Amino acid sequence: MFFEYHPRISITQWNAKQTFPPSVSGSIDDYPDELAKKITLIKYFRTNFRDRAENRMLSKEEVEDTARGGPKVNMPFALKWLKKEDASICMLSTGAIQVRYDGGTILNLESPFDDVTYLDKYGVVTAMPLAKAISLKRDDLMRRLDYVESNIQDIVTHLSKAHH
Repeated sequence: MFFEYHPRISITQWNAKQTFPPSVSGSIDDYPDELAKKITLIKYFRTNFRDRAENRMLSKEEVEDTARGGPKVNMPFALKWLKKEDASICMLSTGAIQVRYDGGTILNLESPFDDVTYLDKYGVVTAMPLAKAISLKRDDLMRRLDYVESNIQDIVTHLSKAHH
């Protein structure tokens, strides 16, 4: 698997030089030391997305993308992340927020946060509107939703700050 990293640039840096820093690309098995943290994160989320993909049906668009050799545009990527004591939280380029709990369960809140995808401890993936998820009153799912609700201020505050 290959990566392409585009370093962040501040407005001050842009105003001073009017150019973007060069991007770095290569294999996730052979990369510069300064990208070790970022590559580790890529590997973590690649595993997560692969697990999720293996537990659901592909959409028509995904099947077409695969037939063409992979998606050409709109490939989701991690924008920001936050590691808490009992969960890792990631904001994706699609606007979705993904919470991966230490027990292996995963909760995705799809932007604009009206849909939920949940991978339970048995490996069963459930996708549904948020209102339906709440109405089901499944204890495990409700605990996950309560976690997000009780930590939303912290999540939003940290995910809106710049992370590298």
